[in-house]
Amino acid sequence: MKVLVLFLAVFPYFCFAQLKYSVYGDIKELKSYHTVYLISDNNKNSAIVEDGKFTFIGSIDKPKLVTLGIFDTTNNKSSVPPVLLSFRQFYLSASEIIISGETLNSALIDADKLNSIYSKYWFESDSLRTLAVQRNRVYLDKMMIGILTDDEAIKHQEQLQDFIKKHQVFDLNFLENNDFSEFSVDLIDRYLNQYNVLELKKFYERIPVNFIDTNQDSRVKSKINRFEKLSVGAVAPNFTMLDTSRKEVFLEQLRGKVILLEFWASWCIPCRQENLFYLDIYNKYKDKNFEIVAISFNKENEKSEWLRAIQTDKTQNWIHLSDLKGYQSPLFKLYEIGGLPNSYLLDEKGIIIGHNLKGKDLEDKLKILLK
Repeated sequence: MKVLVLFLAVFPYFCFAQLKYSVYGDIKELKSYHTVYLISDNNKNSAIVEDGKFTFIGSIDKPKLVTLGIFDTTNNKSSVPPVLLSFRQFYLSASEIIISGETLNSALIDADKLNSIYSKYWFESDSLRTLAVQRNRVYLDKMMIGILTDDEAIKHQEQLQDFIKKHQVFDLNFLENNDFSEFSVDLIDRYLNQYNVLELKKFYERIPVNFIDTNQDSRVKSKINRFEKLSVGAVAPNFTMLDTSRKEVFLEQLRGKVILLEFWASWCIPCRQENLFYLDIYNKYKDKNFEIVAISFNKENEKSEWLRAIQTDKTQNWIHLSDLKGYQSPLFKLYEIGGLPNSYLLDEKGIIIGHNLKGKDLEDKLKILLK
């Protein structure tokens, strides 16, 4: 009994044990700088640099990914966020961490196995990251001096989306092909969605519990539960919404047909471009038990633009629905819409059989379903 009482008395200290760390750095690139920053979440700590050497001392409650960097001090415009000129990421996960090298980006980290795994990731992803950083600097430089054109801004957004997609592919491949660690959990937490939940759930269940923080475990499991309801094989959540004549339409009423749920808005240029392809698909399969249900995220003050876009795109024969609440529509959250355009393909029983199928992939699927 005394042992139990003693355990309960000290138990809080186990729950909230702090990891004290010391970061010692020696980077030649920093010899011409006075200050270096350690950035974690929304916190930014600084340290004085002397002849390229610096020290950070502190404590954390669990291993945490941080960024060590120097900022561009030539930018004095408050409208433009400070830009990191050079940086290196690593985990605060050991009592002593030694960072050394010619530059921050190429710095070596001497700490523990977690940082060894992350360093492997850092150097293998260098080419992707470096290209994105270079493009972003060109974009910000032009924006600061006021010579950025609309076409360049659009191109930058396209390049950014392309980078995000490529980096996600790289990250998930790294997750699959390397040792388990806290970084594995962070990657799953970062990328988990309805499209990959079935695969990442299996992977997550294989990770040893000693790598998983209790709070993060709760968050990841909550995400898994959420996204499984929208994964392939799940029944699409039912909803009721008004059509262009303001009549109620229930998704369940459309059972018996193969349904393409299209989420769009009249102001979404990629959505309007996708409509041209969907129109061709619709005309091919409209007499073969196929229907397109287009849900618009236009707002009440955009109603006329929504109705005009339907006529302009010649999609008036589809089922068009909207509550005219924009992104405040309950369907935006119900279907986990991260961006537009977005789509779900449902079979005759209302079961989800595809996400965001485009071009040949969508047509090949319909050829099988609608022979």
